[in-house]
Amino acid sequence: MSAGWAFIEMAKNIPRKTYLSYLRRSVYGNLDLSEKGDDFWNFGPMKVTPQQQVAFLVKVYEHKTIFSRRNTDILNG
Repeated sequence: MSAGWAFIEMAKNIPRKTYLSYLRRSVYGNLDLSEKGDDFWNFGPMKVTPQQQVAFLVKVYEHKTIFSRRNTDILNG
């Protein structure tokens, strides 16, 4: 099941500069948000490598992200 709709809805309400800041600070993806549409996660040049995905998930598990402990606890279940 895909949560693509959630990313599209967030993109409508979050400025690109804010997205870029979080992606940069999270070391996630190639930081290319040049796609003009709200669905830039699926279309356009924005890419995330499998290595970046795994590295980020390890950080989530170890509570070493830029996000609060409360938020990573929610993700860790």
